[in-house]
Amino acid sequence: MFTVPAQGNGVVDITNLRLDAQQAGPTTNIEEMSFDVSIEISALNGLPIYGPKGNTTPPKPIHTPNPEYTKEARQAHYEGVLVLQLVVATDGTTKDIKATRPLQYGLTEKGIDAVKKWRFKPATKDGQPVSLQITVQVDFHIYR
Repeated sequence: MFTVPAQGNGVVDITNLRLDAQQAGPTTNIEEMSFDVSIEISALNGLPIYGPKGNTTPPKPIHTPNPEYTKEARQAHYEGVLVLQLVVATDGTTKDIKATRPLQYGLTEKGIDAVKKWRFKPATKDGQPVSLQITVQVDFHIYR
């Protein structure tokens, strides 16, 4: 894993990097580059993040139960990262959950079911709770 300092308050972790070369040698041309990134944004020393839209703080997870693995995914030794876009409401519940990078073998549905149960301390703007759209990753890995 590569950790790259991000501008502002945060860190970008590159968890997977793949380069496909057209030909090997000193003048190799890169045809395709893909990588998985997780982004963590946090307030500096617990202070709010300040920006052009006012004094805001991000939502903070307080209850994040893990999803179940499906029998089919286990039998296939299938692993992956489910990416979901959702809204954290002013009461800290999740809604409008959509898979932007789904998985097979029923893992998308299991991930969504788990995220429906997640609870957050809601985001705030100028001290008042606000709904905020976020992206989350749900990792499915078989531990041997």
